[in-house]
Amino acid sequence: MTSTTTYTYDADGKLISQSIDNNSDGTIDSVINYGYNLISESSYGNGDVIPYYVTTYTYDAKGNQISSSDDNKSDNIPDSVKSYTYDAKGNQTSFSYDYNGDAIPDSVKSYTYDAKGNQTSSSDDNNGDGIPDSVTTYTYDAKGNLTSSSNDYNGNGIAESVTTYTYTYDAKGNLTSSSPDYNGDGVGDEITTYTYDVNGNLTSESKDYDSNGIINFFFTGEAGDPVADYVETYTYDAKGNRLSASLDYIGDGIAESVTTYTYNANGNLTSSSSDYNSEGETDGIYGLKSDGIAESVTTYIYGLTSASYDFNNDDVIDAVGIYSYDAKGKLTTQKIDNNQDGIIDEVTAYSYDANNKLTAQVVDKNNNGLADEITSYNYDADGKLTSADIDNNSDGIIDAVASYLYDANGQLLSTTTNDANVPNKTLYGSSCKDTLTGGTGNDQIFGKNGNDKLFGLAGNDKIVAGNGNDILNGGAGSDTLTGGCGNDEFVINNLSDSLLSSFDKITDLKIGEDKIDGLNAVSATNLLQLGSVASLNLSDVQQILSTTAFVAKGAATFTLGTGNNGRTFVALNDSSNGFFALTDAVVEISGYKGDLTDLAIV
Repeated sequence: MTSTTTYTYDADGKLISQSIDNNSDGTIDSVINYGYNLISESSYGNGDVIPYYVTTYTYDAKGNQISSSDDNKSDNIPDSVKSYTYDAKGNQTSFSYDYNGDAIPDSVKSYTYDAKGNQTSSSDDNNGDGIPDSVTTYTYDAKGNLTSSSNDYNGNGIAESVTTYTYTYDAKGNLTSSSPDYNGDGVGDEITTYTYDVNGNLTSESKDYDSNGIINFFFTGEAGDPVADYVETYTYDAKGNRLSASLDYIGDGIAESVTTYTYNANGNLTSSSSDYNSEGETDGIYGLKSDGIAESVTTYIYGLTSASYDFNNDDVIDAVGIYSYDAKGKLTTQKIDNNQDGIIDEVTAYSYDANNKLTAQVVDKNNNGLADEITSYNYDADGKLTSADIDNNSDGIIDAVASYLYDANGQLLSTTTNDANVPNKTLYGSSCKDTLTGGTGNDQIFGKNGNDKLFGLAGNDKIVAGNGNDILNGGAGSDTLTGGCGNDEFVINNLSDSLLSSFDKITDLKIGEDKIDGLNAVSATNLLQLGSVASLNLSDVQQILSTTAFVAKGAATFTLGTGNNGRTFVALNDSSNGFFALTDAVVEISGYKGDLTDLAIV
C-alpha cells in the first residue's frame, strides 16, 4: 500500500493545505486546509474537483474578522453569514448570525465595556428585532475583580437574579478568599480560600460549597465549622519549585491523591509521582501521611546513561535501559534488559555521517549480535532528509520506503510511504562520465566506459564499473562490487551499509591501485592482519577482532577457510574497541590482487 501526502504554501511560506492520497491512485481522498487571516476555506472529499462547501472570511484594517459566510452547496451564494463588530480598542461589541443568507440577522449578541476593558454587559436579541431578550450586567472592584453580575432574563429592565462576589486580600495583595452570593441574601453561598508561603507561592486552595455564614479569610469552610468541602494543598522548596500537590475532594482531611515532584541541581523536573488513593491524614498544611505508593511514576533524566522502568509500580524494576553516546553527545546505542535479569535482551545502534546526520538505525531484537531490522536514512546535498529505507528482516530487501520532497525554498512538499515490493532497476552507462543511481530494489548497474560514479542505494545490488577510474558505492544491503579496469574507489561512508549480517563483496580489489574509502582513514601500517576465524558467527569473529586488537576507528583483515575455499575480509571499526556487529562494517575482498600488508583505508 502506497500513500502520498502533498503540501502547498502561500507566498509567505506558510502551509495552506495538506492533500492525502491514501492509495496513490491519483485521487485525493482528503484535504486539510490551514489559514492565517483566512480569505476562504474549502473542503473536498473522494477526489472531487468541486468542494463540499466553501467558507469565506473578511477582515477590517486592524485584522479583526468581521464576517464569515458559508456556501454549503458551492454555488457562490452564501447560505449563512456571521458578522462581528469591534470598538476602537479592539473589543468585540456585537455578533450577529444570519441563518439563511437573506442579509437579515436572525440573532444578535451585543457587548459593552468600561474604560479598563472589563465587559460590563452582554445582551441577547434572539430574533433580530432590535429588542434585547435578555441582559447580563457586570461590576468590578479597583483591582478588576468581578464584584457582581445581574441577569435580566426577559429584557424588561428588571434583574431577576443578582450574584455578588466578595474578596479579601493579605498585606502583599494576594487573594485570600472569594465568595459568591447567588440569591442576594447577603450570605456567601460558597467559599474559596487561598493560603501562601513567605515567597508568595500558593500553598492551598479550599472550597466550601454550602457555606451558611459570612466569610472572613480566616475560615477554610463553613462559619463555625472550619472544614472545607474541597482542599488543594501545595508545598515548595527554597527555590520555589513545587514539591507536592495533594487533593482532598470531600474536605475530610484525608488526601485522595498526592503528586510529588523532584528536580535536579539545574531546576529541571526529574520525576513526578501520583498517589491516587492516599489513606493518610493531613498534619497541618504540609504534613501528609499518605500510603506513599504511587500508582504512576514518570522519571525525567537529562543526558541519561541508564533508566529503570517499573511498569506496575510494585517497587520491582521490570526493565533497564542503558544508553551510550559518542564524543559529540549523539546517542549511539540503546540496550534494554526487559526482565531485570542482568541480561540484555534488545540492542538498537545508531550511526551518523561526517555531518552528524543519522544514517542508520539497526535493531537487534534478541541480542544475538546480528541485525534484525535496519532503517537507512538518505539526505540531499543541503542536508535535508529525502528518504528512509526500511528493511524489516535484515535480508537486504527494502520492505518500506518513506520519501520526502521539498520545494526550492526547502519547504516539505510531500511525504510518500510505500510498503509494497519495490522495482529492481537495470542501468547502463555510456562511454562518457556517467552518474548512475539505483533505487531501493535489487539493482544491476553497469558503468561501461568512462570515469563513472555508480550508486546502488538500498537493496542487494550488483555494480560492475567496467573501464575507467570509477567510484562504486553500494549503499545499504548486501552488494557485489566489481571495479573492472582502471583505478577504482569503493566507498563505504556508512559502516552500517555493510554489516556482518549482510556484507558487501568486492570481487576484484587491486591493492595499490584501487582504494577502499571508509568512514575513518587507516594507514597500511595500522591495518592489522589478525588471522583466521572458525566461522562467521559473531562469537568466532569477536575472538579474532578483540578489544585489544580491533581498536576504535581502526581496521583489520581476517580469513575464513583455506586453499581454494579460503575467503578474506576487511573489518572497519566505528568508535569503540572490539567488534560490534550492529555498527562495525565487514567487507569481503576474496580474490584480491597484491600484498595484503599494503592495504589501507582512505
